[in-house]
Formats: sequence, structure tokens, C-alpha cells
Amino acid sequence: MSRPAPRVVEFFSGPDDLSDQQREILRKMGERFPELTVDELPLDSDKARERGIPLAPGLVIDGVILGVGSVVSAGRIRRYLQPQQE
Repeated sequence: MSRPAPRVVEFFSGPDDLSDQQREILRKMGERFPELTVDELPLDSDKARERGIPLAPGLVIDGVILGVGSVVSAGRIRRYLQPQQE
């Protein structure tokens, strides 16, 4: 059985409770999907400006923006990742 392709998650965070909640969800998702690589970047980074992320938390998976300014649920992340695993 082949290994799933690596997936890149860009998590744009700030010093707020929503970023903390998103960080915890991503930690749990990393346990379920070991092919995930999570890069946590500050909201004031050049990469956030390039992606058009003005609010934390921001979540981008494989170049697709899944959330800006709100927590993306584990269920939504899972639904996004699973069809591409099969």
C-alpha cells in the first residue's frame, strides 16, 4: 500500500484564543493524518500578505484557503483531506 502524498498546511496565527483553538485542532489532525506538514506563521508575515490573510487564524491547505478569522473545524479539515487520500 502506498503512502499518502505529503500535504502542506499553512497556519497563520496571532496571540488570540481562536489561534490557540485552531492550533489544538491541527495538533489532533496531525495525529490522524501523519502526512500533514503544518507550518505555523505569524499573521504579520510576508506569506500572510501574499495569501491575502488579514485575520487570525488563517488556514491554507495545499494552497487552498479554508478559513480566515475563524476556527476551521476538524470535520471540515477531514472532509477536505479524505477524498484526496483515496
